[in-house]
Amino acid sequence: MTQVHALQPTVQYSAQPRVLLHIGLPKTGTTSLQTLLFDRHPEIHYFGQSNVWTNPHTETVLRGLVLDEGNNVKAAYAHISQALEQRPSVVVSDEAFSFGEFMLRAKMWPIDSTPENVSARTKQILGNARILIVLRNQLDWLISWHRQGLKTGKYTEIKFERWLKHDLGSTRRDRLFELLDYSRLVSAYTDQFGPKYVDVRFYEDFRGDFPRLASEIAQTLHLDATDAHHLLATLPAANVTPPAFRGLPPELHRLARTAAGRAVLDHMPKRYRTVLRELFVRNRAYDNLEDSTSKEIRSHFQASNFDLRHRLGFERIPTCYLQLH
Repeated sequence: MTQVHALQPTVQYSAQPRVLLHIGLPKTGTTSLQTLLFDRHPEIHYFGQSNVWTNPHTETVLRGLVLDEGNNVKAAYAHISQALEQRPSVVVSDEAFSFGEFMLRAKMWPIDSTPENVSARTKQILGNARILIVLRNQLDWLISWHRQGLKTGKYTEIKFERWLKHDLGSTRRDRLFELLDYSRLVSAYTDQFGPKYVDVRFYEDFRGDFPRLASEIAQTLHLDATDAHHLLATLPAANVTPPAFRGLPPELHRLARTAAGRAVLDHMPKRYRTVLRELFVRNRAYDNLEDSTSKEIRSHFQASNFDLRHRLGFERIPTCYLQLH
């Protein structure tokens, strides 16, 4: 576990935390919150995933929080302290806190998403911040993650079982399942920040009403909840997965990823690559999970989810987290 030492504060926090860390599980409405609420609310200074490449201060803050880079820690703290002098609240939001190893950024940053390590670094820099964790039933999350990968071309196997075995492989599959251990994730942050500062929400409760989640976040930071609700009120219908997607055959994807295939494509003008791709793109149906696979995945996370139930209270957890069938 990362060894950290407390920084001496340059800005005295108020009795109520003015900093919110949204650890940003993918596939839980994170992008909507980042672009429509955090980046647009006039009382929030936002550092996050959606402006990491356009704001050098954001990159410094996120690198300081996500990576073991001592030179960025003090700089990140300084940027956050300065932001608190400019606006009532600071929000830091990034999916890299929870699943950074599976993001494109992992090709450039040596990200380790182990919850104990990330929570220790965030405590070092953010002090008595509020923590927001939005969870989504693991089976539903995996299905959505797989389908997004098919739409973007990141994954090639349409059949869910073959995706787990071949596209991910045993090592990355095991790591992905490890990061979906919600009890461990919540425990890591409550151990660092204390239970009263960790807010756990469930995607299923807000799936059709993200403006309500925005209002609750604003209330947590003692901001105008009506303004926050309005910013997400125009959110279009999202998270509705169509029955099919447009994509290439898996065999062509695999061929394009070989060294020889990549070399040919790299030397081909972009307009020709586009024409070639469109020749092979077809509408393809998503695969339905086998019942045995669904039950196996639910069983895998049963102990973790029941432990989370005891930690948070049974009445707070949607039943889909606890059902085996």
